[in-house]
Amino acid sequence: MSSFGVRLLAPTGKEQPVVLRVTIDGISFHHESGKAIQQIPYASIIKWVPSSLRSRDPGSADCLDIQVETTAGRRDLRMRCASEDAVGDVITCIRGTVQVRRR
Repeated sequence: MSSFGVRLLAPTGKEQPVVLRVTIDGISFHHESGKAIQQIPYASIIKWVPSSLRSRDPGSADCLDIQVETTAGRRDLRMRCASEDAVGDVITCIRGTVQVRRR
């Protein structure tokens, strides 16, 4: 399991500090106290991409977007990482974990 300190960004601009955990089963968000907020299995994740590369509604270079499929349709989650390099670290971790699952 790998953990990253990130800030979830609401469409209103409000930021919530959380811990993003990447495990073999999926990703999850936790309060800094450790209490779970949400767990997302990899089967529900459509894509993950640096926010700055989005053609519609791009974000800053230190943000990461994860699109998930929910019962209500697709939902975008945007999080601010510590830096642009940290975005790459999270993507590398998720990609590596998904590849291990496929073997």
